[in-house]
Amino acid sequence: MPLHMVGALGRDLLEAELTSGDGPCVDAVHSRVPVLVGDLRGRGPQERWPLFTALSQAARVRAVFAFPLLAGPVSVGVLALCHDRPRVLSEAERAQARHFADAALLLLLNMVMVDGDGEAMPVGALALGAEIHQASGVVAVQADCSVEEALLRLRAYALASDEPLSQVARRVVKHTLRFSGHET
Repeated sequence: MPLHMVGALGRDLLEAELTSGDGPCVDAVHSRVPVLVGDLRGRGPQERWPLFTALSQAARVRAVFAFPLLAGPVSVGVLALCHDRPRVLSEAERAQARHFADAALLLLLNMVMVDGDGEAMPVGALALGAEIHQASGVVAVQADCSVEEALLRLRAYALASDEPLSQVARRVVKHTLRFSGHET
């Protein structure tokens, strides 16, 4: 998943991928190759990621270009470029994006943020992802299910209530939303 998104369009892209659990950035991280989608409303993307494309259309995202951040055999994130109109990257733009991805990886590997107690702490969407994983653990205990099923329940609740997954996770972690095991 992206480590940090800038601007409303980027944040909307991140929420769409977190909520749907799929999309170009997720595929880029898992496949370790760039995923370039010039028009999310095309037939291919809609068949490949039906839920993500529906959420991204509501968010006004039309094109996504996801470049994995690779540290040896490990994919540590993705540089995602998004646009509100369909477009294709030229070869020069793709090369430039790969250079930006390499630079982002170097910055990430050298970046350390420390909290008030001197402990390393997650940055940007890393904290958001940690909160979602924490909420999955809470739901797993509340609903007496696996963590994987708990994440699916969180996503289903977010979709059914038309809330971003991050907001649902925050409510679970703050104990203002509970899952009893009877939700469908």
